[in-house]
Amino acid sequence: MKKAYESLIENRLKAFENMPEGVAIHEIVYDSSSKAVDYIIIDVNHAYEDITGSKREEILGKKASAIYKTDKVPYIDIYSEVARTGKPEHFEAYFKPTGKYFRVVVTSPERGKFSTFFEDINKYKITEKKLKKSEKRYRLISENMGDVVWILNVDSRKFNYVSPSVHQLRGYSSQEALSQSMEDVLTPESYQFIIKNIPSRINAFKNGDESARVQTHEVNQICKDGSTVPTEVVTTFLTNEKGEVKEVLGVTRDITKRKKAEMKLKEAHDHLEEKVKERTKELEEAYKALSESEEKFRGIVNNANDMITLSKVNKNGSIGKFIEVNDVGTKLLGYSKEEFLNMTPYDIVHPNIPVSDVEIGSEMSKKGYTRHESVLIAKDGTQMPFEVATHFFKLKGKDTVLAVSRDISERKKAESALKESEEIYRKLLRESFDAWAIHSEGIVVAINDSAAKIAGGNPEDLIGKPILNFVHPDYRKAVEKRIKRLYKEGGSEPLYEEKFLKLDGTVIDVEVMITALTYNGKSAVQIVFRDITKRKNAEKELKKTIHELERSNKELRSFAYITSHDLQEPLRTMGNYAGLLKMRYKGKFDHDADEFIEYITSGAQRMKDMIQGLLDYSQVGTQKREFIEFNSQEALDSALINLHSSIETCRAEVTYDKLPTITANKDQISRAFQNFIGNALKFRKEGLQPKIHISARKEDDEYVFSVKDNGIGLEKQYAERIFEIFKRLHTIGEYQGTGIGLAIVKRIIEQHGGRIWVESEYNKGSTFYFTIPINPAKLI
Repeated sequence: MKKAYESLIENRLKAFENMPEGVAIHEIVYDSSSKAVDYIIIDVNHAYEDITGSKREEILGKKASAIYKTDKVPYIDIYSEVARTGKPEHFEAYFKPTGKYFRVVVTSPERGKFSTFFEDINKYKITEKKLKKSEKRYRLISENMGDVVWILNVDSRKFNYVSPSVHQLRGYSSQEALSQSMEDVLTPESYQFIIKNIPSRINAFKNGDESARVQTHEVNQICKDGSTVPTEVVTTFLTNEKGEVKEVLGVTRDITKRKKAEMKLKEAHDHLEEKVKERTKELEEAYKALSESEEKFRGIVNNANDMITLSKVNKNGSIGKFIEVNDVGTKLLGYSKEEFLNMTPYDIVHPNIPVSDVEIGSEMSKKGYTRHESVLIAKDGTQMPFEVATHFFKLKGKDTVLAVSRDISERKKAESALKESEEIYRKLLRESFDAWAIHSEGIVVAINDSAAKIAGGNPEDLIGKPILNFVHPDYRKAVEKRIKRLYKEGGSEPLYEEKFLKLDGTVIDVEVMITALTYNGKSAVQIVFRDITKRKNAEKELKKTIHELERSNKELRSFAYITSHDLQEPLRTMGNYAGLLKMRYKGKFDHDADEFIEYITSGAQRMKDMIQGLLDYSQVGTQKREFIEFNSQEALDSALINLHSSIETCRAEVTYDKLPTITANKDQISRAFQNFIGNALKFRKEGLQPKIHISARKEDDEYVFSVKDNGIGLEKQYAERIFEIFKRLHTIGEYQGTGIGLAIVKRIIEQHGGRIWVESEYNKGSTFYFTIPINPAKLI
């Protein structure tokens, strides 16, 4: 007896140690008033040590308060109640030291003691969290997709959920749609079809037919204005834990465009059928009337637009070899007539589209003919789509098959292109980068990454915050008014501009559109917006720049006025008196006096020329630019007339290519040519005939003009300097001029939106380039 008892105890200890769950045995500690205040760990198994990381020798005989280092012992109320009553309990708990969730079962082996069994449910809890997050994500997707997503209670036939896109389809808001039944949504015919269909589908599903779970139907739905809309509905059964079908998930798509396309296609098919009937009738009459004239028959058949074949019918009803084919057929498929007559229709039909004699015979008995699409294989292996109309008739007393086949390659390409276009459109909608957020009762409840990024944070930083926190104080009253109107009337607000506040208080300009919708069963507002701060700042900078330019032009005009009037008057007086001194006293003083008077006279004249040049330079930018279309040859001719005397004096040779028609200020372009040619004459090489050539070429959106000479040229380091005002490369006595001519030309070309530069080599001549835009519309 004792050995049996000891064996029993030993077996129980082994079972205790080998249990996969963590097990601990405790004893309740009571205070003086018999209130449970703590518990002592009496024993634990190996699994408990593995799960908690606590060693048996470290915790046995110790109080929970000491182990967990807390005055409030966890779950003491539950444990003491089980130890007192002996009634088991269970609950779920998160054990922080291991970072895992456990299901805890509490039992009492005897009064005042309790045992805990720990089951690791961490994977289950993580999965549960993912499911909740996934459900939230898919609900958000359903509420923002174009199709209508809905859930119907099978028993009540009432909707448990309808996505906001129902407004686009039927004119009802989501809230209104939730109050409707299936009978309110569908036309009587569609309603009867759906109601009769659902019970039989459920029974089939219960009997193991998985195909009954998901089905697609076309039904007509009733809109708010009383009209009907054709839709395609995909329905799926949703089951509970027992496998019972309690709800139906549906996705509804507007197929109005598709139905119209089908109608047009049907009309085309009907028209084609009529044509085929007419043609078939004509052929049959032709065969009857011309049965003895095979040559006339071939003439009719070979002049048809479609491929026409005749095949014999075997005794078993199958279709045999071809007995005739027209020229269209041999050209389309590439077989010779002899090759055709040694084949059957099965030899040219793609193997994945078999010809069924049974189906053909069945349809033939109903309509007298059949029509179907097929893919035929040409001799070179090319696969070609055809629409085939087949007719049976008697030819010389024998059963014969007449097939009229039309090449529909172009139609198939058009259908494929249409499908591809629709796919691209859907992808663009899915991958939109617009920022959006949804707020309900003034609180942000959903937001995408783009919107959070604009606000300066992550989505979790913004969800739960009042939407008005992100609206600039100057706009809050207007925003509140718009939101109230949307909650009351629904619909949407058009695009408008306002200012938002980022999380850090930064003010940004935004472009906003808002729409009323239902989110998680509550009225809400969706906002779609984009940051336009950079654009607004650019507009401000542009206005500021325009203002500065206007001020600068005004000052320049004032300066030009002063130059042309106030500065020239004292110079004129100086020059006049210097001339009088020269006229009256030349030769009456010594040689130095005459030289000084000459210095005064030439200096005054040079200053006058420089002031006039400065005035000309300023007027290039202040004069009104009157652009007209003219041939640039006319501007060159005008410049050559003005320089005629200088050209003759220098015996220069001026040549030019055919020049283009441009839109510009004719006088200013003529002045530019005159300056370039005048410079070439001035800076010619001694003892060498000056040669000047003008040409132009088109490059991209501009004309590039060039003026090439064989003069003295210049060194590369001076290529930019010569276009600066009053910058001269030679002494005054060496070459005449004020040093402002090329600066004026540069300003003229820049006023036209062009560029100017020079390519030159010292003592080898220069080529000056300038460009004129082909379309100067933005400058006018």
